[in-house]
Amino acid sequence: MSHTKAAKDMLRYLLEVSFSGTIASAFLIGLIYSSIYWSGQFFGWEMGLNHSFHRRLNDPLGQALAFYIWFLVLTVVLFLLLRALSRPSPTTRMLRTAAGIIVVATPSACYWFVAWCRPGYPHAGGDWLRWEGFFAVGCALLYTCNRWPMSARPTVTLLALHSALWIYAYWDTFLYSQWLTAPVTACLSTAIWGYHVKRRRQQQSAPRDTPAAGG
Repeated sequence: MSHTKAAKDMLRYLLEVSFSGTIASAFLIGLIYSSIYWSGQFFGWEMGLNHSFHRRLNDPLGQALAFYIWFLVLTVVLFLLLRALSRPSPTTRMLRTAAGIIVVATPSACYWFVAWCRPGYPHAGGDWLRWEGFFAVGCALLYTCNRWPMSARPTVTLLALHSALWIYAYWDTFLYSQWLTAPVTACLSTAIWGYHVKRRRQQQSAPRDTPAAGG
């Protein structure tokens, strides 16, 4: 029993950490690429870190460190906030039900927010990429409502193809590897969420022992 509870708690923590990481990375990318002010601030942090490590001011190391430092800070803050909100059980159930839909939608929402704020910026893909994002959210909604028609193997394949598409779009648009954090964490979080939902449904449908009459 204790082993089962520990595994259940670990799965819940993994879901909350990956969910927090997806939101944190997408928020950072959207903030930096949509605002000239925050883009300038980020460049200042990048130069400061390069100076601290005696690198040239535009070295990619400073950019990566600046991003991942803020990414980790925001992820921890969001995770602690989720822990605080998880006390009431209705909030916990609602969050875990909606988590998959949110993380599937987050990379595309961030991407199109940047495109809307900076229409002159070169973006990979076109309207078809927008429709793919809507399609993915629809698939997550069907899975949430227990109306998903596919088995585990084609579902994982579809998730991998969806994630590969958005990783390519981010790579072709933002150029540096740290900006791939949003679609990568979204892929991991979606997989963990799907497994969590599947396990919960199996536990709910499993027959429970009942005491014998007169026992």
